[in-house]
Amino acid sequence: MRIHIFLILCCLFFLPSIAQPRRPGGKPVLIRDDQTQQEEEEKVIIQNPAEAKRHMGVGDFYYKRQNYKAAAERYRTAIDYALDWYEAYDKLTKALARQGEYDAAIEVCSLFETNNPDSGEIEKARKRARKLEEERGRN
Repeated sequence: MRIHIFLILCCLFFLPSIAQPRRPGGKPVLIRDDQTQQEEEEKVIIQNPAEAKRHMGVGDFYYKRQNYKAAAERYRTAIDYALDWYEAYDKLTKALARQGEYDAAIEVCSLFETNNPDSGEIEKARKRARKLEEERGRN
Protein backbone atom coordinates (compact mmCIF):
# COMPACT_ATOMS: atom_id res chain seq x y z
CA MET A 1 0.00 0.00 0.00
CA ARG A 2 2.81 2.39 0.82
CA ILE A 3 4.46 1.71 -2.50
CA HIS A 4 1.30 2.67 -4.37
CA ILE A 5 1.06 5.93 -2.47
CA PHE A 6 4.73 6.60 -3.16
CA LEU A 7 4.27 5.98 -6.89
CA ILE A 8 1.22 8.23 -7.04
CA LEU A 9 3.09 11.01 -5.27
CA CYS A 10 6.05 10.60 -7.63
CA CYS A 11 3.73 10.88 -10.61
CA LEU A 12 2.07 13.98 -9.22
CA PHE A 13 5.23 15.86 -8.31
CA PHE A 14 8.06 14.71 -10.55
CA LEU A 15 6.52 13.93 -13.92
CA PRO A 16 5.20 17.45 -14.65
CA SER A 17 8.62 18.96 -13.99
CA ILE A 18 10.35 16.38 -16.17
CA ALA A 19 7.90 16.65 -19.04
CA GLN A 20 7.95 20.45 -19.25
CA PRO A 21 10.88 22.00 -21.16
CA ARG A 22 12.89 24.54 -19.20
CA ARG A 23 15.01 27.56 -20.01
CA PRO A 24 18.58 27.78 -18.76
CA GLY A 25 17.40 29.97 -15.86
CA GLY A 26 15.09 27.23 -14.68
CA LYS A 27 11.78 28.80 -15.67
CA PRO A 28 9.42 26.65 -17.73
CA VAL A 29 8.91 27.51 -21.39
CA LEU A 30 5.36 28.25 -22.49
CA ILE A 31 4.43 26.00 -25.36
CA ARG A 32 1.78 27.82 -27.40
CA ASP A 33 1.39 30.06 -30.39
CA ASP A 34 2.12 33.73 -29.87
CA GLN A 35 -1.39 35.04 -29.30
CA THR A 36 -0.38 38.63 -28.58
CA GLN A 37 -0.02 39.41 -32.27
CA GLN A 38 -3.39 37.83 -33.02
CA GLU A 39 -5.02 39.78 -30.22
CA GLU A 40 -3.60 43.07 -31.52
CA GLU A 41 -4.89 42.34 -35.02
CA GLU A 42 -8.36 41.50 -33.71
CA LYS A 43 -8.44 44.50 -31.38
CA VAL A 44 -11.04 46.96 -32.67
CA ILE A 45 -11.54 50.13 -30.67
CA ILE A 46 -14.90 51.83 -30.83
CA GLN A 47 -14.92 55.61 -30.48
CA ASN A 48 -15.80 56.38 -26.86
CA PRO A 49 -15.24 59.95 -25.61
CA ALA A 50 -15.86 59.00 -21.97
CA GLU A 51 -13.13 56.36 -22.11
CA ALA A 52 -10.82 58.83 -23.87
CA LYS A 53 -11.42 61.37 -21.11
CA ARG A 54 -10.60 58.76 -18.47
CA HIS A 55 -7.30 57.90 -20.17
CA MET A 56 -6.50 61.61 -20.52
CA GLY A 57 -6.97 62.06 -16.76
CA VAL A 58 -4.62 59.19 -16.00
CA GLY A 59 -2.14 60.55 -18.54
CA ASP A 60 -2.27 63.95 -16.83
CA PHE A 61 -1.59 62.21 -13.51
CA TYR A 62 1.54 60.59 -14.92
CA TYR A 63 2.63 63.78 -16.68
CA LYS A 64 2.46 65.79 -13.44
CA ARG A 65 4.69 63.20 -11.79
CA GLN A 66 7.16 63.44 -14.70
CA ASN A 67 6.52 59.88 -15.87
CA TYR A 68 6.35 60.97 -19.49
CA LYS A 69 6.54 57.49 -20.98
CA ALA A 70 3.44 56.30 -19.09
CA ALA A 71 1.67 59.57 -19.87
CA ALA A 72 2.40 59.16 -23.59
CA GLU A 73 0.93 55.66 -23.56
CA ARG A 74 -2.27 56.91 -21.94
CA TYR A 75 -2.52 59.80 -24.39
CA ARG A 76 -2.13 57.35 -27.29
CA THR A 77 -4.95 55.26 -25.88
CA ALA A 78 -7.09 58.38 -25.53
CA ILE A 79 -6.44 59.14 -29.21
CA ASP A 80 -7.57 55.62 -30.10
CA TYR A 81 -10.88 56.29 -28.35
CA ALA A 82 -11.34 59.82 -29.74
CA LEU A 83 -9.56 60.39 -33.04
CA ASP A 84 -10.80 63.96 -33.39
CA TRP A 85 -9.77 65.25 -29.95
CA TYR A 86 -6.93 67.72 -30.54
CA GLU A 87 -6.09 68.03 -26.83
CA ALA A 88 -5.02 64.38 -26.71
CA TYR A 89 -2.68 64.87 -29.68
CA ASP A 90 -1.31 68.06 -28.15
CA LYS A 91 -0.57 66.45 -24.79
CA LEU A 92 0.99 63.45 -26.51
CA THR A 93 3.36 65.73 -28.43
CA LYS A 94 4.32 67.47 -25.18
CA ALA A 95 5.03 64.16 -23.44
CA LEU A 96 7.11 62.93 -26.38
CA ALA A 97 9.02 66.22 -26.54
CA ARG A 98 9.83 65.91 -22.82
CA GLN A 99 11.35 62.52 -23.60
CA GLY A 100 13.38 64.02 -26.43
CA GLU A 101 11.46 62.12 -29.11
CA TYR A 102 10.90 65.07 -31.42
CA ASP A 103 10.49 63.02 -34.59
CA ALA A 104 7.69 60.99 -33.02
CA ALA A 105 6.03 64.17 -31.75
CA ILE A 106 6.13 65.73 -35.22
CA GLU A 107 4.65 62.53 -36.62
CA VAL A 108 1.76 62.82 -34.14
CA CYS A 109 1.03 66.31 -35.48
CA SER A 110 0.86 64.97 -39.03
CA LEU A 111 -1.29 62.09 -37.78
CA PHE A 112 -3.81 64.63 -36.48
CA GLU A 113 -3.93 66.25 -39.90
CA THR A 114 -4.42 62.87 -41.54
CA ASN A 115 -7.19 61.75 -39.17
CA ASN A 116 -9.00 65.10 -39.16
CA PRO A 117 -8.60 66.85 -42.53
CA ASP A 118 -11.64 69.08 -41.98
CA SER A 119 -10.76 70.15 -38.43
CA GLY A 120 -10.40 73.82 -37.58
CA GLU A 121 -7.41 72.97 -35.38
CA ILE A 122 -5.13 71.80 -38.18
CA GLU A 123 -3.32 75.14 -38.10
CA LYS A 124 -2.57 74.58 -34.39
CA ALA A 125 -1.12 71.16 -35.24
CA ARG A 126 1.05 72.65 -38.00
CA LYS A 127 2.24 75.41 -35.68
CA ARG A 128 3.07 72.80 -33.02
CA ALA A 129 5.01 70.76 -35.61
CA ARG A 130 7.07 73.82 -36.63
CA LYS A 131 7.82 74.56 -32.98
CA LEU A 132 8.93 70.96 -32.40
CA GLU A 133 11.21 71.13 -35.45
CA GLU A 134 12.83 74.24 -33.99
CA GLU A 135 13.30 72.52 -30.62
CA ARG A 136 14.79 69.47 -32.35
CA GLY A 137 17.27 71.75 -34.13
CA ARG A 138 18.32 73.34 -30.80
CA ASN A 139 18.82 70.00 -29.05
